[in-house]
Amino acid sequence: QQIDAILQAQGFRERDLQSAWRQVNKEATAANIISFIRQAALGTPLESEEALVERAMSKVYGLAEWTPTQMKWLERIDAFRSRGGYIGMQRIFKDKTDKIVDVINDIIFA
Repeated sequence: QQIDAILQAQGFRERDLQSAWRQVNKEATAANIISFIRQAALGTPLESEEALVERAMSKVYGLAEWTPTQMKWLERIDAFRSRGGYIGMQRIFKDKTDKIVDVINDIIFA
């Protein structure tokens, strides 16, 4: 209820937010909303999606000595859906796939 009141006080009506939600990438929007709430609740600085992904990937690069093929996949993480998504990652990274996804999620959605 409090978030709704704050949004309305700032001129964001529920129907406008619903319309915007339908027009954009829902995962990116959810990540942004979580970031805003986290920033407000914890008082942490708000980071752009690009900064979060960069920080997450920096940590992923340090997890292991990756093969050239694995590095190509890591470097293309933004486009990984078009290259087979999670199943494609599992073919390349095998048992390390979940760790990579967990690290990225921990940083982006923490």
